[in-house]
Amino acid sequence: MVFSQLDVNIGIDFGTSFTKVCLWDEDTASRVVTFAGASLKDSLLLSKVAILPDHRLVAGLTESEWQIETRGAEIEIDFIKMRLANFDLEHEGHWFSFTDISSYARHDLNQRGCIENLCIFYLARVIQRSKKWFIHKFPNLVKNQEINWSANIGVPVRYYNSKALETFQKVLGISFLICNSTEADNLEKFTLEDLDRVVRFLEPNLSKNIPCFAIPEVAAGTYAFTASRSAKEGDYTFIDIGSGTVESVFFSFDRETRRPRIKVLCPYVHPLGIDTLIEGVSKISNIPRIELEKLLLNGNSIVDELHSIIQQYAKPLTKKDFVAAVAINGSLDKESQQYDDLYISQQRLESLMDDSEIIINPRNRVLMELMLWQMAIHLQTSKVINYKQKKTEIFLCGGGARILFYTHSIRATQRAFSQYRATVKPYQFKELFLPNEDELSMSDLSRNEFSRFNIAYGLSLPPSQMPMFTLPDSCHSAQIDGLLRRDVARLATLIRQETATRNSIEVDIDWRERPNQALGGRVQA
Repeated sequence: MVFSQLDVNIGIDFGTSFTKVCLWDEDTASRVVTFAGASLKDSLLLSKVAILPDHRLVAGLTESEWQIETRGAEIEIDFIKMRLANFDLEHEGHWFSFTDISSYARHDLNQRGCIENLCIFYLARVIQRSKKWFIHKFPNLVKNQEINWSANIGVPVRYYNSKALETFQKVLGISFLICNSTEADNLEKFTLEDLDRVVRFLEPNLSKNIPCFAIPEVAAGTYAFTASRSAKEGDYTFIDIGSGTVESVFFSFDRETRRPRIKVLCPYVHPLGIDTLIEGVSKISNIPRIELEKLLLNGNSIVDELHSIIQQYAKPLTKKDFVAAVAINGSLDKESQQYDDLYISQQRLESLMDDSEIIINPRNRVLMELMLWQMAIHLQTSKVINYKQKKTEIFLCGGGARILFYTHSIRATQRAFSQYRATVKPYQFKELFLPNEDELSMSDLSRNEFSRFNIAYGLSLPPSQMPMFTLPDSCHSAQIDGLLRRDVARLATLIRQETATRNSIEVDIDWRERPNQALGGRVQA
């Protein structure tokens, strides 16, 4: 017998390679969902879908589950989030082309329809598993209660100012409907044909108000900070180092309105994430991914080796040279206002790697490839930091926040671009505010892992608790999605040549009241 109702919200951090989930309920707090156990790996779902020989779809699995349940799969479709966004941002994603998989579906379903359906299936499995986890884990909490489920999904600010927002709202809405329908019990047996049939049947119901919304990731990622009474008003930079992309956002935080407000001033996102970098360097260098992973995760050693190469091959820069990497050796010379550093340029690296008369051992060649990626990281970081001078407090989050290659590359931007000449102080990495245990349960995971789940945590909160938003009238980031062989120098060139950020007319947007054509009506607080 049902005696009362319980509101439960599912926060889905839909990542390029991994998805994280936190649940919030009105009686207790938020909690990290550990799907298959109590370790970190048990809490990360691969963002991919497989089609088995019997045509069944498989998705929403941890890495260990995937290895077992997808053996003999006909096809594995990865980077589904990036594929989905690429349809609406294709003018900026011209570098990449994904294999057409529509042949695996109905003859009248095009590539876009197929990818949308796969994302719907994936998110439906994530929602379904999250519900089952909550009900199984907390039987006393749900006993004699009718649960009112809702869900939020995070999107980069770049998507929020594009048609991609409606696409993400659409797939989330239909996946939510599937999990609330009688078809939910058959979800693990779905083929693409079954999925297409159910989607066509449920899609007309999107005209009704559905409690699931797309929210800017920076809003969710900084929630723990903005919600704190000790948080100081001011300008900050938020950098989310993910598996596929790195999103950098410059924002201003104030409390002038009835709720804390974040004014997003400058968002950039590029394919500079951990797996993207590893895949790109692995392919062009022809070395196993696992070897590159070891190198990238080898702490101080990789930075020391990069510095050693710069010291060996550095030459004086010319006015036309673009700095790829910098060996930070000394402190500021107050008389000359310059640092005692050594620089190596993109042009110098390319000439070394292309010169057949210069013998470079394989490891050094790999390190040189990594320096080109450093150049791209420097460029993206500089665009955010330079939007307003002297504001150098940076929040880092995502799986790459602890990888020294990334933190060093970001921090070295100040020297690589000689920003000290404009009195830009060395960057300061700020710790994310760690919620109290009565605000967030890590579900037996180490609280040191919070940076991986801070976006999911913010997404799990009800919309009424989120800060207000001001977005620029347009975003100036070139969104380049995908994971294929690439010319990293060309990526850096593209970032460099983007239209310089201009003073935009700022548009006050309370996203909870944003018109939502995909779901019908307006988002309700």
